[in-house]
Amino acid sequence: MSKRTVYTLKEISLVNVATRIYNCFDLKKYILHCDERTKEQLIREELQIPLVLKDEIVALMKPIELEAHNWMRDHYGIFRTSGEECLSELHWNPDATVNRIRTADDLIRSQRLESQEQFVFSCQYWRGRKIIPVFRKMNYETRQHFLEERFEGNEHLKNVVKWIRDKKAGNKRDCKLSHCWCTSFTWTDVSLHSRFLGCLQQDHRECLLRQTVLA
Repeated sequence: MSKRTVYTLKEISLVNVATRIYNCFDLKKYILHCDERTKEQLIREELQIPLVLKDEIVALMKPIELEAHNWMRDHYGIFRTSGEECLSELHWNPDATVNRIRTADDLIRSQRLESQEQFVFSCQYWRGRKIIPVFRKMNYETRQHFLEERFEGNEHLKNVVKWIRDKKAGNKRDCKLSHCWCTSFTWTDVSLHSRFLGCLQQDHRECLLRQTVLA
């Protein structure tokens, strides 16, 4: 679906049905690795609605699956497993894109992720003191691992290191991102969809987006 701010009730309903199907883990575990023809047949069999609406929903499934694939790709390196079990937790926007902030908030608070995954997730989407309870939730050995290890080769862990350094330095205040965080925060395909971007001043935000496009 195209990027708009207003959608018809029919469009919203179609996306709602299609994403509910996609979020159904019992169905998805059978169709996730099927060929397109088998996948389409299974979806049609599940839908108890008029044929014309079936066609529209089936047409939505491919972009929805691609959107979920992109979400998985961007978060690769955070999950200790494949992360496929988290696909049933995705929140969706009316334009059939993943609502990444709502999804992250729920995953961080849920039992779906291990405590260290929740911590790495929170360092991408949350900031400052809000992360402290997530950090304390980990056992002592895991906390020490994060405090002592020098992480290299994983872009998501760079923001973990930054948060830990700030914590060690006793920086308890939430700095204005446009001045403090912008220079050292690692902007990734994950953090660019977080609340951080909206906290930047407009000129800094536009500059960052231009740099991202050119990178």
